[in-house]
Amino acid sequence: HNNAVLNTSTFTHMELTSPSAPAMSIDQRQDGVWELTVTGPVGAKYKSEYTTNFSVWVPIATNVNSSGSITITDPAAQSSPRRFYRAVLVP
Repeated sequence: HNNAVLNTSTFTHMELTSPSAPAMSIDQRQDGVWELTVTGPVGAKYKSEYTTNFSVWVPIATNVNSSGSITITDPAAQSSPRRFYRAVLVP
């Protein structure tokens, strides 16, 4: 073993990728139920959550995105004066 010899590599291009952050849209259907659509990479797993106070987040559903978007309904939101939503990428 010769400690005087050092092997090195030179990179001319390096690219690191990670799953994209999800995009979410929210619509109220004619029957009053709120419908969330989460859009992101196929194969990504997302947990949808809601909060009323930004301190405690309550899970609604966990889904694997098999087509580019996931649709989640929240019928319980009809009885709540205000809810905020987020989609969290699950490893």
